[in-house]
Amino acid sequence: MIPLVLVSLAIIGSVSGGNKSPSSTSGSVSPSSTQTSTQTSTRVYPSTVDGSAVVNPATLAVRFTVRNDGSQPATPSCDLRAQDPSGTYSGFDLFTLSNPLAAGAMQHLVGNLTITKQGATYATKITVKCSAETSDTTISQGKTVTVVDVSDCGFGYGAYDSDNKTWYWGACAKASGVAPNTQMTCTQVGLDSAGKELARNTYTAVALNDLTITSYGQDQNVTLDTTKAIAKAIKSIQYTCELN
Repeated sequence: MIPLVLVSLAIIGSVSGGNKSPSSTSGSVSPSSTQTSTQTSTRVYPSTVDGSAVVNPATLAVRFTVRNDGSQPATPSCDLRAQDPSGTYSGFDLFTLSNPLAAGAMQHLVGNLTITKQGATYATKITVKCSAETSDTTISQGKTVTVVDVSDCGFGYGAYDSDNKTWYWGACAKASGVAPNTQMTCTQVGLDSAGKELARNTYTAVALNDLTITSYGQDQNVTLDTTKAIAKAIKSIQYTCELN
């Protein structure tokens, strides 16, 4: 098995591989006793190939995403394959997440594949399939992320940046019920003391290891520049996030 590396700013995770060993219990059962068992089956979870890069002639790094669209945590194993159109050059491996993926969460990962005959450059046909044994049969359509610990970051919801000589606004917050490295779309709405909207900011975000929400990608910002009047008038912020 080859370890996976989570793709994110300052976020590093790992995966592990190995065989599952079923556990069992035994004992006497009286005629009046009733035994119940939970049936499990192999469930396929949504996954996509997001890109690839040639590391060396024999190694192809593949970026992919897996999402838990169920109602229970799951630990998917992902079958990642790459080959050229003729099948002359190919490689595959099975990658298993080390930590369970929360319901509704997704992770962005990288797997390195060894390609035969040093044909990494030609292995452009890439597929991924992620699955896990589970009793969960629910398909969750919910995308709302619970946002907690919304605060003014210790500087106020609107503040002055003396280094850049600009006024800005924004809040600090954490996500709840998602896995680290989960991408989201978040919206902050700055309100005055009467609850009137003064400013709005929607951006792509990601949850860090401690589930702090931060911006993700170019031109995506948790805080925005504004005027002194608006910065000083913002007294609270509504903070909402949804899974991408």
